[in-house]
Amino acid sequence: LYKTEKVYEMRYDPPNGLPRTNMKVEKQGPIFIEDIRGCQGEFSFLQNGFEIMDFVGDFKPEDFDDRGFVLGEYLPKVAHKVKSILGAARVQIVDTREIFESLLENDITHASIKYVK
Repeated sequence: LYKTEKVYEMRYDPPNGLPRTNMKVEKQGPIFIEDIRGCQGEFSFLQNGFEIMDFVGDFKPEDFDDRGFVLGEYLPKVAHKVKSILGAARVQIVDTREIFESLLENDITHASIKYVK
């Protein structure tokens, strides 16, 4: 499907019975999760699609209950850090709605990062 049709997801109810998404979710497994602390130098964004970075901030857990803090302070600092590590001309964090909901509901942080060099 994805070789002939671009993946999409709409955040509203589309007209004329069009599905909100064409993504097909399939169970994968088993997935093994391993503690990678201490292995920071073994991964790079360009080679592995992720990178472990040191990020020091004076953040308290309750700060993340405040959408203004997340959008106005935390995410710009994350973007600046990613930009400096990658040497990118611009870094734009997208899907902030999902990040904020995830922080509130699951105590999980994630971001989709658009990389422009």
